[in-house]
Amino acid sequence: MKNKIEFPDSTYIHVANTIKEAILSAQYEAARGVNNIQLMLYYAIGRYISANSREGHWGTDAIGTIIEPLQSSFTKTKKRYTSSEAYRL
Repeated sequence: MKNKIEFPDSTYIHVANTIKEAILSAQYEAARGVNNIQLMLYYAIGRYISANSREGHWGTDAIGTIIEPLQSSFTKTKKRYTSSEAYRL
C-alpha cells in the first residue's frame, strides 16, 4: 500500500524555485557582508598608512617596502598586493 502523495509537476518546480531563490539570496547577502568588511579593512589600512606618511614617520618608498613582505605572505591566495594598489587604499 502506497501512502505517497502525488503533486503536479508545477508544485515541484515552485518548491525548487523557492529553494533556489533562498540560496541565491543568502549567497548575495554573504558576499555583500564580506565586501563591507573588506572595504572597512582597506579604509583602515589607508588611513593608517596615510597618517604615518603625513606625520613624517615614513619615507617616500614606505609603501613599496611594506608591500614586499605582504606579497610573500599572500602567495597562496588569489589576491596579490602591489604598490599601486596600496596607494589606492
